Amino acid sequence: MKCTNLKDFEKQLASLAPHYAILGKDPVLVKRGLDLLKKRITPSELTVTLLDADRIPVNQVAQELGAFSLFSARQLLILSKIDKAKEPVKNAILSALSSPNEQVTLVLMGEALAANTKLYKAVEKSGVILSLSSSKKAWEKEKEVEEWLLDRAQSEGKQLDLSAARFLIQHVGLEISALEQEFAKLVCYVGDRTNIVSADVGAVCRSVNQKNVWQLGDAIFRLNVGSAMSIAKALLKDQVPLILLLRQIRKQFETDYQVCSLIANHASTDEITQMFPYMKGRILQTHIENARHYGLERFKLGLIEIDRTELEAKNSGVDGECLLELLIAKICR
Repeated sequence: MKCTNLKDFEKQLASLAPHYAILGKDPVLVKRGLDLLKKRITPSELTVTLLDADRIPVNQVAQELGAFSLFSARQLLILSKIDKAKEPVKNAILSALSSPNEQVTLVLMGEALAANTKLYKAVEKSGVILSLSSSKKAWEKEKEVEEWLLDRAQSEGKQLDLSAARFLIQHVGLEISALEQEFAKLVCYVGDRTNIVSADVGAVCRSVNQKNVWQLGDAIFRLNVGSAMSIAKALLKDQVPLILLLRQIRKQFETDYQVCSLIANHASTDEITQMFPYMKGRILQTHIENARHYGLERFKLGLIEIDRTELEAKNSGVDGECLLELLIAKICR
């Protein structure tokens, strides 16, 4: 069984499987998946062993998977960095999966595991794989993050309004690690109060001037280099972090890329609104005009350039304003 989101994974935990794989690049989401599994097993009955699959000796694999404990009803054996494990170790795990120890629940963790490998297929056949690395459309990712926020709030004994969750995403973006930090601030801010509303998000989380950001996007999609440069410099002058600004631009690109793809497939305006409920009237028309004017190929290349600029911003000493100007020059061609 394969799941691509935490909600479906939690449903599969209704009946425990002999082994699991939790795969993904975001450590917060991966940890959340593991926490759901731990919660499913009664804590008093659980012994947890964590080992790195890229370091464990081959002979220890069979020893750990075949071990029996007199002190706990179930053992959780977590082998992290499975994507970096050597083939002999993977083969030893594969061999052990054919006759699982009922007292041991095995969890393989890592950034990814090739779906065409014997190990992946074996876990998928008789266990459960939570694959958080699967590529998703922008609206699918946004919905998944909304659900994660609501679930995260519940785990803290809080009730997060859906409008507040969407407002938080609008402020921070879709990166779980950044949302985790801002949500922690929100929990501290509301104190004993159980309900978290949009006003709390506005009071706690640093935001970008959304009007200016959308104006920047419109200027880029209309290939107006001068206007885009002017708005971008103004945003940086207002102390908007470059990384946050790049993520806001990427979000606009991802949204209008989806609109452009729908138009290319002859979708009606009603179908576009169904996918993006807030797109109505003049807002819908603006998105359609931008998508048509910019074109699919520019959107594809633009997303690549935005990611490349973010990587440079994190790893190089180049001035942020210079990087942003270079990006705008490239994506406005």
